[in-house]
Amino acid sequence: MVTDPDEESLAILDRGAAELWRNGLLVGHLTSALERGWGLARPLGTQTFVWFLVTLVDGGRYIIEDYPPYATLPDALIGRLEPEQSSDGDFEVRWLTGEARARAWTDYGIHESFGSYRFEGSHVQEWWWSRLLDRLKGRS
Repeated sequence: MVTDPDEESLAILDRGAAELWRNGLLVGHLTSALERGWGLARPLGTQTFVWFLVTLVDGGRYIIEDYPPYATLPDALIGRLEPEQSSDGDFEVRWLTGEARARAWTDYGIHESFGSYRFEGSHVQEWWWSRLLDRLKGRS
């Protein structure tokens, strides 16, 4: 059965903001937004979709759509994000609170329609599906 994120997770993810770190260096920001809607995982009801916007200090920026059974969400909530194309390793996700969160949302948040942001194309879907399959096989 597909379950939506719990209330605590929803509070973190609703206009959420985090710093992305790698090897002790701040390398970018992650922001998140929620959307409720119909999806295949729950054909007779609605489900929560999570959108993550990755903004890197090198100018790179892309959006990730995540929905049940959630390939990205569980790792992001525990402080880890696997970049879709990188041999440099995972990002450490440090969720922000209070004024720091509000500032990061203002600077890096999802302010346009989701379709306005760059998706990385079919390889993102391949990456997402491989992450999902690994999770289902217990290799996350």
